[in-house]
Amino acid sequence: EEKFCGSGNIHTPDYNGRRLLRTAIYLQRLSSRRRRATVHLLRLFMGAEKVADNKIMWCVIIHLAFVVSAFGMAYIDRMSKNSKG
Repeated sequence: EEKFCGSGNIHTPDYNGRRLLRTAIYLQRLSSRRRRATVHLLRLFMGAEKVADNKIMWCVIIHLAFVVSAFGMAYIDRMSKNSKG
């Protein structure tokens, strides 16, 4: 029998005594990607004189896409919690 992170169900892992839903894991992964993109963008701005404008533009667009998707996911999560209770 396969177990994932100590829980009896491989689809709902247990983390520090709490069950994590698939949406929560997705939000954590999305947040982690956004943080990495932020760090990368800051490093890019620090050396902006050596980087092509086109590359900076695309990095900003990608970062804004991560930010917008994070706000969208938070809004959807909030709406789903409001509809349950």
